[in-house]
This record gives sequence, structure tokens and C-alpha cells, in this order.
Amino acid sequence: MLDPCRYSAADAVVMWDRLAGRSRAPAADAAVLGVARLHRSVLDPATGRVTETVRDLRPSDFPTLDERRTGRRSQHLYAVSHGAQALLIVKYDEAVGTVNAHELGADVVAGEAVFAPRRAAPRRTTAGLLSITTGATGPARSFSCSTPPTSRGRPGRQ
Repeated sequence: MLDPCRYSAADAVVMWDRLAGRSRAPAADAAVLGVARLHRSVLDPATGRVTETVRDLRPSDFPTLDERRTGRRSQHLYAVSHGAQALLIVKYDEAVGTVNAHELGADVVAGEAVFAPRRAAPRRTTAGLLSITTGATGPARSFSCSTPPTSRGRPGRQ
């Protein structure tokens, strides 16, 4: 099972056309212009088939999980998303089926949020996220978030 963010062919063409030679910060602009969506791809080794579904309709990028769980089920998945006014770090709780979003602020650009377990964590939820963020006009600053608190809901809602 994989949880990638992917662009439709038409959305990728629109994004790259907008960036073509006119951007001073193409990676940051792509994050804002992009319309990738979080998908789930389930691979069946017995049949060789792949089943893909859209997990969340909001624009998303940089999905991440606890790397200690790679290849196994993981309770939490995180992604960078785009809210109405600001970027978000979104936490998907697989066990409960909820989504929590932490708004970063209107002038913040975020990179991938990396899962950072505490050294002697007795439980999977005893951890945090680390991401490098930059202000739209300022220097890089580090950011950590343990439980994105601001909005709760089901996938596909903002």
C-alpha cells in the first residue's frame, strides 16, 4: 500500500506552463500552484493489479509517515496542504478516520514534514514532526508540531 500525492496529466501541464521561465522560486511556486491530491495505491502481488483511490480532495504534497513503519500499516500519515489562507500540515489518523490540520500562517512556506520519534517513545503517538519553513520574505526557521490542533474533519474537507 502506498499513499502518494499525484497530479493529473492536465494539472501538471497547467502548473508547468505557469512556471515556465517566469519563476524566481520554482519549488515554492509549484507548491502553491500545484493541485496534487493524496491517493492510496493498493498493490495485489497475487494478481499484479493496482487499485488507486483518491484519499483527500484538498491539494496536498510531501506525504510522510513514521519511517520505522515502512512496509507495514501506519496509524498516522502527514502531508503539506493548502488551506484557504495558508499552508497546512495535515495529520491523517488511520485508526479513527479523522483528519487534523495545523495552519502555518499566511506568509509561511513549508517543506516536507518529517516524522521525528522520541528516543525512548513507548507509544507511536509520542513523537513530533519537523519541517523547515521560510517566511515569504524572511529567513528559514525550524518548525515542530506534535499534534496539529486547529481543524478536525473527514478527508476531503477543509
